[in-house]
Amino acid sequence: MDGGHTVSRVEYENALRAVEIHCDGLRAAAVEAGPEARVPTCPKWTVHRLVTHIAMVHSWVLAAIANPSGEGIKPDSPPEEWEAVLGWWDAQRDDIREAFAAGPDAPAWLPFEGYPRTTASWARRQAHEAAIHRLDAEYAAGDPSVTFDPEFAADGIDELLRTILPSRSGWNDVHVSGTVLVRTSDLSRCWTVTLAPTEEPVVSLTESTPAGFQADTTLTGTADDVYRAVWGRPNGAEKHGETALLEPLASR
Repeated sequence: MDGGHTVSRVEYENALRAVEIHCDGLRAAAVEAGPEARVPTCPKWTVHRLVTHIAMVHSWVLAAIANPSGEGIKPDSPPEEWEAVLGWWDAQRDDIREAFAAGPDAPAWLPFEGYPRTTASWARRQAHEAAIHRLDAEYAAGDPSVTFDPEFAADGIDELLRTILPSRSGWNDVHVSGTVLVRTSDLSRCWTVTLAPTEEPVVSLTESTPAGFQADTTLTGTADDVYRAVWGRPNGAEKHGETALLEPLASR
């Protein structure tokens, strides 16, 4: 789904299906790992903290859908005990299914300027939130086996680079310049990024490398690998050139 166009019912249903699949996968891996297991891809977290985080995010999304004005949006307070946290998350999932039943065009508050303020935007965001944290749970369980569909992975790359990245604060403190080419080897997708000191990056999506574009840095691989790379997870993508230019593009 592209943040700049009207979302079709099929796209919306695909996003909701991804939320279900990856939340189910995350939960199964979390239970297998156990609450005290460390999450190697999020070194400060335990699995208990990871599950609390995703449950609180769901609670926050519910508040954002319930109050599209954005006033007073905050998550509910989670319980402390492991089994209670799992049950609380299950309840949040039930509630978010009901909220998403309003359809893709229902109004909702979002903190990202590049996103339309609708439930469709939250469905997309929650699909990738669940997918990346599913990876974290699988690494904690010692069995990172999920493989992401190329189209889904490419959408996650696009979401970060063209929707989340430009709307971040703090670009006044970034003092690098150069060009980055992000390319998937299994799909015709290329993202060109132009960085200039203290300015938001300029990001474009094309089917192939634009004529005359000279990249100082390249990030290439399957959509699955590049997806993991841009979201800061272990990956097999290849990096060449001035790789320091990738640092301002990293997920937070």
